[in-house]
Amino acid sequence: MHRIRNTKHIKSSDLILTAIVILLLCANIIRLITGFTPLAVIEGRSMLPMFKSGDIVFVIPAMNIHIGDIIIYKTCNGRLVIHRVVDIVKTGGKTYYVTKGDGNEWIDFHNFIDCSTFRKLPGIPSERVIGKVLYIAGIPIKIPYIGLITIFTNKLLGLT
Repeated sequence: MHRIRNTKHIKSSDLILTAIVILLLCANIIRLITGFTPLAVIEGRSMLPMFKSGDIVFVIPAMNIHIGDIIIYKTCNGRLVIHRVVDIVKTGGKTYYVTKGDGNEWIDFHNFIDCSTFRKLPGIPSERVIGKVLYIAGIPIKIPYIGLITIFTNKLLGLT
């Protein structure tokens, strides 16, 4: 006599989708509790090949920034930029981060300005840094393509 087992196999795609939903829920809970938004959507090509447009990255507070870290900073017009730190300049008691997109030829010199006086600075001032991309075991934590929904919606509503 043979017994037939009713075993249900969980697909890896179901596990991945469940993990994404849990991570997004956790991110929203963190935002509600702390006011800090732990997610950012990549838009554009400046961080290729590391990040593609539509990738979502996890963001942690901007503490202990080193050369090679990927930071999120605010430009003078309020736009957020996600680029890599290629140098750190300390002068006059202040810290400035020289940044560059991995896919760009040049550093972000056009953003190295004081927003109130428009004076040239040696880099992005630390007070304009919002956070840095979360890495685990040397790998940036990202969810590919999910952010395309946000990009499309923002363009549709004229928010970008």
